[in-house]
Amino acid sequence: MKIFKKILDKILARLARKIIRKYQPRIVGITGSVGKTSTKEAVFSALKDSFNVRQNIKNYNTEIGVPLTIIGTETGNRNIFSWFKIWLKAQSLLWGYDECYPDILVLEMAADHPGDIQHLVKIAPCGVAVVTAVSESHLEFFNDLDTIRKEKEVLVTHLADSSTAILNIDDELVSSMKEKTNANVLTYGFLEGADLRAFDFSYVHGDDNSFSHLSFKLSYGERIILVELKNALSKTHVYSFLAAVAVGLVYELDLDALVN
Repeated sequence: MKIFKKILDKILARLARKIIRKYQPRIVGITGSVGKTSTKEAVFSALKDSFNVRQNIKNYNTEIGVPLTIIGTETGNRNIFSWFKIWLKAQSLLWGYDECYPDILVLEMAADHPGDIQHLVKIAPCGVAVVTAVSESHLEFFNDLDTIRKEKEVLVTHLADSSTAILNIDDELVSSMKEKTNANVLTYGFLEGADLRAFDFSYVHGDDNSFSHLSFKLSYGERIILVELKNALSKTHVYSFLAAVAVGLVYELDLDALVN
């Protein structure tokens, strides 16, 4: 079974790289010990009305899941015939031309083992890289916290000079990554100095004292905008929101449209 997985990994990676080279979608890569999925969903939501966007299918954020998302199909599980159909779908993308292929891929990239991020960015080099946080949530296969930081850092260090790194300034291990890249850097968070800064945060309650929504002010350049975040329960959602706004600004979307 391990041999089959290695062969499958190589085949999918090769197909996904060829598809990326042919269609040249812009790629937003997202990694971090926590907050990856909520940030991916927030970024997708921010871009979907202006671009043809695809995000990870389900929780496909690994060496097999990311290529499947690039191909645009779900896993074949243990069914050889299903994997053959996936291969045919990939080949059809390469033999023909799909005019509906996404303009932007929003790809959550997981790092369960050392080298995972390097493997994923070789398949799908990013134009925008978002790093949410570094914590000890994956120490099982990493020696220490610094090893985790170095793994997440690959998403930033592989960027071209014209690309953009979007970093959580409130996490010191993430904010320090700005020294490791020649790409443009946008920071977000609650601390002073963040390019996109949230402040005056509060939980808003209704007349019956039940929780209603989150409220905060967003500072960006000379602008200060009041934000009322519906369907959000905690500060973690504010971080995802800020990262998504930052990605939208990279793609030259209007700040008011992104916030409202």
